[in-house]
Amino acid sequence: MAKKTVQVPSERKKRTPRYRSFRLSKPIPVEPYGNIPPAKVLWKDTWQFIWKNKKQFLIFWLIYTVLYLIVVKGISGFKFDAVNLKVAMDEVIAGHLSNLLQALAQYASLISSITATTSDISNYTQITALIIFSLAFIRLLRSLHSKRHPGTVKLAFYEGMRPLIPFVLVIAVMLLELIPAGFGLFVLYTAQGASVVTTDPELLGIAVIAVLLLAISLYLLSGSIFSLYIVTIKKMQPIQSLRISMRLLHLHRWIVFRRLIMLIIFLLLVGFLLTIPVLAWVPQYTEQIFFVLVCGAFAVIHTYMYKLYRILIA
Repeated sequence: MAKKTVQVPSERKKRTPRYRSFRLSKPIPVEPYGNIPPAKVLWKDTWQFIWKNKKQFLIFWLIYTVLYLIVVKGISGFKFDAVNLKVAMDEVIAGHLSNLLQALAQYASLISSITATTSDISNYTQITALIIFSLAFIRLLRSLHSKRHPGTVKLAFYEGMRPLIPFVLVIAVMLLELIPAGFGLFVLYTAQGASVVTTDPELLGIAVIAVLLLAISLYLLSGSIFSLYIVTIKKMQPIQSLRISMRLLHLHRWIVFRRLIMLIIFLLLVGFLLTIPVLAWVPQYTEQIFFVLVCGAFAVIHTYMYKLYRILIA
């Protein structure tokens, strides 16, 4: 006699609410993501992690600095004159705060001289170096946070290049997200330069449109920034990583954006303070020493962002 098979009813799942663009919807309760700490706590955790793994970080810092100097910057690429910066800094230290803006302007020129290239080939080499070393360092961070895989710089360069194509595709999508900001700035500069706008209200209106387009680009970028780290996971597709990043940040994107702004402020402030003793002792080597510090900031930025990413997925 044949036995009757009993069908077990499948478990019904409640459809989760979702936000839809340009549609009115009820407020959705915040999902239990990890508690995002203040920027100063993230900054402290970043430096504690770097100090704990200082051997791997120093090796990577040395490799990145030497190769970037040889391949991109060039030995003769240091042409910044630190005399004006030293004079402005001496005036500020002496109590003449009116020269602070001049010192900040010279400091901005020092930063731009570090990232400046001399030819189109150097530009392509710079972008290639940033992509390769970003992949290697993200792999190093992932292995240092894992207890099963050894965190060595050699393995980071070997295994970190596997998601190269997905990583480049994610960067291409993020560049497309900058189109609204670029279009807004283009319209603003064109209106000012070609004297198309004749009255202040018209110029103000174009400026408001440019700011709104810039806000759209920032909104899109703040939702896809973590896809750079998600796409490095094994068998992860670029579109899938972008969707996961959007889902992680759809309620916390402005908080993460503020943490990123604070990171930039911290780095600029630390660099500005470290420039003071350099100008006092060895002003002729200001640009070279600052170049080494900027190469170290590359690791600090990725470590800070990876820490923030792990907090959200915890």
